Amino acid sequence: MAVDNSFLAKRFLKTETIFVLYSTATNMPFVECDQTTFLDQIFAFTKEETLQQYAKIFTKVHYGLRALQFPNDKFQVLFDQMYAMGADTIQFVDEGAPVALSLADVAEESAYPDLPKDIPTTNPEFQLTAAYFMQDARRKMERTDEEQRHLRELEEEMAVNLVRSKLIVAFETSQVKGKWNPADKSQKVGVPYIRNKAGKVFYPVYSDFYEFRRFNSGSSNLKLSITAVDYDALPKLLHKPAESFVFNPASLNLLLNADQLAEMKRRYAPDVQ
Repeated sequence: MAVDNSFLAKRFLKTETIFVLYSTATNMPFVECDQTTFLDQIFAFTKEETLQQYAKIFTKVHYGLRALQFPNDKFQVLFDQMYAMGADTIQFVDEGAPVALSLADVAEESAYPDLPKDIPTTNPEFQLTAAYFMQDARRKMERTDEEQRHLRELEEEMAVNLVRSKLIVAFETSQVKGKWNPADKSQKVGVPYIRNKAGKVFYPVYSDFYEFRRFNSGSSNLKLSITAVDYDALPKLLHKPAESFVFNPASLNLLLNADQLAEMKRRYAPDVQ
């Protein structure tokens, strides 16, 4: 059983290096719900061998996992990411029982004073439920009826949060003179599509500014402008050559076409306005 002791946990903040269990399904820290406290927790280890032993609990039931190493000067970025995805605690494992540290106590919420007020900076409700769903959905296994029901429950939780979300789409606005106005259809803009190795084209959608910045941090050659859209507006934005949307391409890489978006709302969130 994990020990919730902030004093002990703070000494781990001085550790030179930690190893964190990442999900290959989401490219985010692997998150687990504690069955006693119901807190959403992420595990960090001072030794990679300890991580590998712990990971066997989940790899034997077909979760895709990998270890990532973080030096001390990257801890803050890591904690901010964990907090942004909706996790409650980070469990530090060295010797003995894990020591819990509340992410709310160590994470720093970034301020973006220049962003329009309708742009979501984070979206932890969707991020967390999507992480649980994708971790489970991408397990390569034959499922029992009970496991199928559990997967549908995870999908429903994710879908409800997605349908309720204010989302971000981007446009290439280098040819716009002056300030870009999303409502001005006469302004000439481009769409920054994503093409995969198979040649298929997708329109990226971001759950929040954190995810937009994460994916586009290296796109200095593009002049990207963003706007917030409701879930129901997405189908109107899908045009050829794009075949579907890709949600949070840097992490979830969740592919949904217009028909799937409509079906998801019909099945899982019919009462959401």
